[in-house]
Amino acid sequence: MINVIKFTFKELIKNKSYKLTTLFLVAITIIAFNIPNISNYFNKSNKTNTDKNKIVNKQKVYIYDEFKVLNDINNDLNKHPVYKFEIKNEKADLNELSKNVNDKKEVIYIVKEVKNYNITIAGLKNQNNTFSTYTTDIEQYINSSYKKHLINKLNISDNEKQLLSNDISFITENTIKNNGDINKNANIAMFGMVFIFYIVLFYSIAVGTSITTEKTNKVVETLLTSTSPLNIIVGKVIGVGLTGILQMSIVIVTAIISSQIFLPKEYMTILLQNINLSPVIILGFLYYFIFGFLIYAFLIACVGATVTKQEEVQQAQAPFSFLLIIGFYLSIFGSNSKGILNTIATYLPISSPFINTMNLLSRKLSMIDIILPMLVLLIFTAIVAYISSIIYKKVIMNYGTRIKGMALLKELFRKED
Repeated sequence: MINVIKFTFKELIKNKSYKLTTLFLVAITIIAFNIPNISNYFNKSNKTNTDKNKIVNKQKVYIYDEFKVLNDINNDLNKHPVYKFEIKNEKADLNELSKNVNDKKEVIYIVKEVKNYNITIAGLKNQNNTFSTYTTDIEQYINSSYKKHLINKLNISDNEKQLLSNDISFITENTIKNNGDINKNANIAMFGMVFIFYIVLFYSIAVGTSITTEKTNKVVETLLTSTSPLNIIVGKVIGVGLTGILQMSIVIVTAIISSQIFLPKEYMTILLQNINLSPVIILGFLYYFIFGFLIYAFLIACVGATVTKQEEVQQAQAPFSFLLIIGFYLSIFGSNSKGILNTIATYLPISSPFINTMNLLSRKLSMIDIILPMLVLLIFTAIVAYISSIIYKKVIMNYGTRIKGMALLKELFRKED
């Protein structure tokens, strides 16, 4: 088996397409981590003008205050970075101001009533009976400025003024579902599942292609003289898996180096916030990464063994790809359910690697919920590997018409002479 692994590994890394794919992935990774810098480069020339426009072209807000009650906060109001407040101490002409709101899209407020320190201010709606999109921000700012003005008028200490000025702080927190699951790592859970899907898709197909290539090149005849079919098929799967791990390791190392060199620190903070990866989660992810690849690789190895011509490879792999897609979508729908669909997706081998990756990353699981699906997947992978080796042994030397469907099942149960 070791010789088969070495042979498969060496043959694949020498392949020109493997080298080009690796270089392409590295280049894409570097470019991806440079997107903020590329964006800043193209926006740099416009930054100064944009900043000036922010100052010069402030959104004007007109306040008609015939009572002159807001004059004392005029300076404070105009400290706002976006709005320029203009207080007019005159009686408002509603007809004229209505035209300004509807035709000129002006933002206008009118002080309607003053009783002691209680002020009523009206904001003018446009002809569509709607307020400006800035209304909430403007009103909060006016209210806050007036509140500070009143506090400063009180004959109290600075500490007391500070206490009265304190506002409630609002923050965001992860939600807790009805079933008690915690939405942690929600931003990478789907990414983890999709990552495993594409790894399984690309590298398991590579197993089938490699077996077909060696069959058509008659290399398999040499291998069968020195080792058993089980060793060949397991060796091929492991050999291809190692090339995949090598390729992904190169990409991950490139990503880590690129993140440190090219990506601004604030972007890394945003990417890493709310991520909580324990050793159990990391080991579980690696487990489903490995066995997700293995079970599909053994399945497609059977397909590769039945193919007699390179032209038939894509046609033969179509059912396998369909099975993989079913498993993936079953995981997506099952993850949003707590009924029978979720249970089926959790333990069914074709969907188990995907849904359990998401569960590990996004839910609080008991040790039984973690270990049991792993054991089921391990057992099924061993069974599939054994059956694949039997099929491989019986059909690998067939160079005539491709064996498929019921004929393949008959071949599986046919006793050797």
